[in-house]
Amino acid sequence: MSKFANLSLLLMASAFASIANGAPIAGTQDLRISPGDLPRLKQEALMGSGDAAFHLSQHYQLVALDEAEAARWLVIAAEDGNATAQFNYAYKLSKLKDAADQVRAVYWAKLVVKNNADAAAVDAAKKFLQEHTQQVMK
Repeated sequence: MSKFANLSLLLMASAFASIANGAPIAGTQDLRISPGDLPRLKQEALMGSGDAAFHLSQHYQLVALDEAEAARWLVIAAEDGNATAQFNYAYKLSKLKDAADQVRAVYWAKLVVKNNADAAAVDAAKKFLQEHTQQVMK
C-alpha cells in the first residue's frame, strides 16, 4: 500500500471535520501536489494508475479542498483498481440515500475483498460488508 493510501485511512474522520471548517488537514504535506506535477499525475491517472488518481483525490480532498475534483479522482482511482479508493468510494456511496447507491457501495466493498490487494482495505471492507450487506438486502 502506498504512503498516500495509509494516510488516507488514518485521516478520513478528521478530514470531514476540517473541511467543514474550510481549512486544510494538518499533516497533509505529502499530499500536496505542485502545479507543475499536476498535469503529469493527471495523465498517469487517466492512463490507468490507481495510485496517481488516488493521490490526486487525496490532494483535492485534503489540501485543495475541492470536493468535486476529489470525488472525480476517487472514482477514477477506484476504477483503476486502487483498493483504498475502492473502499473509500464504497463508504462514500453508503452515505447517500438512493437504494442504487447502497447496492453499488456493497459492490465496491466486495470487489476490495475479492481482489485481496491490500490487507488494511480488505479488513475495512469486510467490516463494512458485515454492517451494510443485510441493510441493503432488506
